[in-house]
This record gives sequence, structure tokens and C-alpha cells, in this order.
Amino acid sequence: MKIGLDARSFGATVCGVARVTARLIEALSVIDRENQYFVFTDSSPFPGLSNQNFRVVQTRCPRMNPFYDLKFAGIAGAFHLDLFHSVHSWLPFGVGRIAPRSLVTIHDMFAVTDPSFFSKYGAFSGFARAYFSYLTARSVKAADMILTVSEYSKRRIQEVMPASVGKVGVVYNASGMNLSRGPAGAVSGVQGKYILYVGNCRSYKNVPTLIQAFSAYLHANANSDISLVIAGNDAASEIKKLVAEYGIAAKVIFYKDPNDKVLHDLYAGALGFVMPSKEEGFGIPVVEAMGMGVPVIISDADALTEVAGGAALIFPKFDHERLAGLIGQLVRDESLRLGLARRGLERSKVFTWKQSAEKLLSCYVDLYSAR
Repeated sequence: MKIGLDARSFGATVCGVARVTARLIEALSVIDRENQYFVFTDSSPFPGLSNQNFRVVQTRCPRMNPFYDLKFAGIAGAFHLDLFHSVHSWLPFGVGRIAPRSLVTIHDMFAVTDPSFFSKYGAFSGFARAYFSYLTARSVKAADMILTVSEYSKRRIQEVMPASVGKVGVVYNASGMNLSRGPAGAVSGVQGKYILYVGNCRSYKNVPTLIQAFSAYLHANANSDISLVIAGNDAASEIKKLVAEYGIAAKVIFYKDPNDKVLHDLYAGALGFVMPSKEEGFGIPVVEAMGMGVPVIISDADALTEVAGGAALIFPKFDHERLAGLIGQLVRDESLRLGLARRGLERSKVFTWKQSAEKLLSCYVDLYSAR
């Protein structure tokens, strides 16, 4: 087979989709020495591909600009592909010119279902939501196969987009970084004991509930030496305002754009990890924390409970008092931390990029055979 992979989400900005793209394609390059792959990027090189059957093609076509899609279709179509797979939630315009069969990975449905998802666009947020809803709907209709990252996300896609029923398969994610359980290195500006959150601060991440909970914990434990570290790739300006309002700025540390080394050290040094999301498609940081032997607290969002599989403490997603109590338990109870760390480490072994790549390759074979 000749397979095209639209990896234009991979670039200078490190985000969840970019990390997934890199790890999954790297794993494919290890297990498949038979088929030919064309990895389409915008202007970035793609690291970690030693398999000669994988060719990186820099298209100079940004994926967020639809005016480049027809140019991109011409570039990709020139390789006479059998299958074309967009790994980032929608298919480009002109996909019919690229390959006779297409797949799209829809990681989640937040762009369609969450009214606050595009709040950063201000007066244009309604337009942005409508446009991304359109992109998703046309991709669902056009794709021969839709992939997603959890059973929960599969159910949600089928609920919101009935045209997807019968076309959705699940390929789990794994860690977005290369895990090693070595000792924590020093991270600039981070000292002492801390609870960790990794992710952006958009509305679905529910970070205000975490701030409320941590404030309640501090007020109930006035002499606590515990800090909260928030590591992500956005400015978190609203969360910083909230931290100031609660008067806990001295106990909350923001770390912007951590690389893999910093992430490793942040996980390795954490007393515990909290994922408070209202909703997730998967929840990669949960796997990362468990894989690093860090005890985990999650909200009862369906995808998170699916991924954690009983290896985490769980709180109702809007109950900050319950979360504050769980943070207190985790801080005080070493045996609880050790038990959670042990169960989490075992659970994390379920999610490997090798298994994900094998499942993805089987999807390619099934779709190609169905011609």
C-alpha cells in the first residue's frame, strides 16, 4: 500500500495532537517495513524515522488555512496514494483528489459541543465554532473510516454525528513523551513538594475547579508546605487572575511550554497528579503520570475513568470540596500514595504505541481490502 499521513499538526508548537502524531508515526515506522508511507508536514522536518519506506514531504501548506488545501491536495495526490489518513480531526478540502480511500482521526468533539471552547476568539467565537462544526461534519461524511482514541469518544462522536455510525474504530493513545523512571532533575522555579497538573487551561479542562480545591485544601491546612504546579502551553491568564483572587499566588507555580525533559522531571518530582477535566477524548497526562509511578486523582469524566481503569482516586467533576479532601488524603497517607503508584504503573502498561500502531495498521489493511 501507498499511505499518506497528514501530519501538518506537527510543528514548533508542542501540543497533545503533535505529540500523538510523532509517537504514533514513529511506532508505525518500527513495525511496518512493507508498505510505503508519505508523511506530509507543513514546514517542519519529522524526527525519528529511520525506516526508508517513510518519506517526509514538506508541503508549505498550513493545515489551519483552508486556502492551502487545494494546493495540498495537488501535492499529496501526485504520489498516487491508496489511502490518505488525516490524524488531526478533519479532512482537507479536495481530499477526493488525494486518494480513493480516506481516514480521519477525531480525537474529541469539544469544538462542536463546548460553547466556551473558542472563547479566546472573542466576538468571532461563534463563527469559529460553526466553522469547526462544519469541518467535522463534512469529514465524517467524506471519510471511509473514522478513528478515535477511546470507547467514550467513539460513543460521543456517534451521538453528536449520527452519520458516523458504523464507521468508527478505536486506536488508543499512549504516553506523549518517552518515559523513563529515573530520579527527578531540578526544574527552574519549582522547589519542594507539589501536586502537578499538565495541560492547557481551556474551559473543558476544568482548571478553576482545581484552583478552588487547592485553595480549600490550603485554608484547611494552613501550615502545609505543598504547592501546585500548572504546566502547559498557554498563557493561562484567566487562571492566574483566579489564583490571585483566592490569595494563593505564592503557592501556585506556572510553567509554560515544558519540553520532554522538563515534563519528565516535573512528573518524577510530583507528590501526586490531578486531572480535573469536565470532558476528555483520552487524557494522555494520566497515562504519563501513571507510567512515572505518580499517584493520580481524576474527575469522573468518562474517558478518564476508562483510561485509569481503577488505578486513580475519583471525584465528581464540579465538586471542589471533594477534590480538596482527596488532595489532603494523598498528602497525608504515604501507603495510599504507594498503592496508587503501584496500580497506576501496572495500568499504564496497557497503553503502548506499538499496540496502537499495530491496531492502526490493521485498520489500513481492512480499508484497503474493502476496495
